[in-house]
Amino acid sequence: MLKRTLLTTVLAFCSALALSAQAQTGIQVRPSGLGLKPLPSRVSPIAEPRPTQPEPERMGAIFRCVAAGLPKGWKRAWVRVEEKAGTRGKREFVTKSTFSRDAAASSGAAFKTCDPKQMATSIYELNEFLPSREKKQWKSATLEFTDDGSFSVSYGYGK
Repeated sequence: MLKRTLLTTVLAFCSALALSAQAQTGIQVRPSGLGLKPLPSRVSPIAEPRPTQPEPERMGAIFRCVAAGLPKGWKRAWVRVEEKAGTRGKREFVTKSTFSRDAAASSGAAFKTCDPKQMATSIYELNEFLPSREKKQWKSATLEFTDDGSFSVSYGYGK
């Protein structure tokens, strides 16, 4: 009789625990040891967060293309990509690369990157890190590097 009362108490406790877990999490739990299999979880898997910054390897590859044409003593280099006017459906870009021996200068001398088309494509591929479709519709993008290893990307949305 004592064994039966004890077993009934344990089963009641397990059931209460399972109901409590289900109420708190929404996950259905069945006590083990009763020959029952747990119910499949109804919680959807958590999606991996989308990166918001380019990987260092990607930026390194872009910089290697820029560095191919930089002269000794450069302090600041920027590559401006502008969408060609009048292209419908397919976006086409023009690339202009500039460097300066003065980090604070706002203008400089032109130089050639490894391949202007590859450079435009690489900068366009950075769109995957932009938060919305509207942000991806930029008309110009400027990628700036400094000799201390820092970089930045800015976008223009005007016509």
